Amino acid sequence: MIKHKSLYTFFLAVLSLLLFPFQSEAQVKPLKIGVVLCLSGGCQQTGTHALNGMMLARDEINSKGGILNRPVELVVQDSREVDSPS
Repeated sequence: MIKHKSLYTFFLAVLSLLLFPFQSEAQVKPLKIGVVLCLSGGCQQTGTHALNGMMLARDEINSKGGILNRPVELVVQDSREVDSPS
């Protein structure tokens, strides 16, 4: 009886060690949102204003717990618009 109880406790401990790291890792993984904006060239001002608005929204969402308990992270890329002479 004691042997079965200690074996049960051992398997329960191993199972909990295997499961809990995966749960905590999934909860802190951020939700990445890709953003491509014009941050250079003639449309830089518009792209900068749009980025500032997105960053405000991200901060507000994250302050309320994120989306599905995951923080939001913006991945920003410049579209590298080139001004062409007219």
